[in-house]
Amino acid sequence: MDRLWISTLSVLLAATLASQIADPDAIKRRALALAQAGDYVQARAILERLLSERPDDLHTRKLLARVLIAAISATAVSLT
Repeated sequence: MDRLWISTLSVLLAATLASQIADPDAIKRRALALAQAGDYVQARAILERLLSERPDDLHTRKLLARVLIAAISATAVSLT
């Protein structure tokens, strides 16, 4: 039940943050919320798009790495 609650809140937060699309920090928070909800594909796409606009943003690169690692871990767990 707690996981469902967290996922629901993460999705709601992502929807709220979508309205702040011009703010890079809001975009990162949205990607993080999506990743926490298990939507690694969309989180990755958002971060890659942000990196294409701001390639020197080290924080975004680190966040993308964390999303990719989490996605691989989730895939490995589901395969066992």
